[in-house]
Amino acid sequence: MEIKAAVRQFILDNYLRGAQDQTLEDTTPLITSGIIDSVGVIDLLNFVEGQFGIEFMPGEIDRYHLNTVEQIHRIIREKLESKRSP
Repeated sequence: MEIKAAVRQFILDNYLRGAQDQTLEDTTPLITSGIIDSVGVIDLLNFVEGQFGIEFMPGEIDRYHLNTVEQIHRIIREKLESKRSP
């Protein structure tokens, strides 16, 4: 499954279930809008790390890296690329 699609589906299933409008744009604020709280960030990280086999550093766990699907996609892609590089 494509990165954005997997992340989007996780968020829809866990944080927007039952919402009237279940659309989630790449730029929808997740943390700053309150869709995902601090406990939700931990759940999201557990999902992403397990799904993609990557690890987040403490300085990456903030609204600057994880506030939108686009930001999450970017950091996952960067981590996957760095794993492939020798």
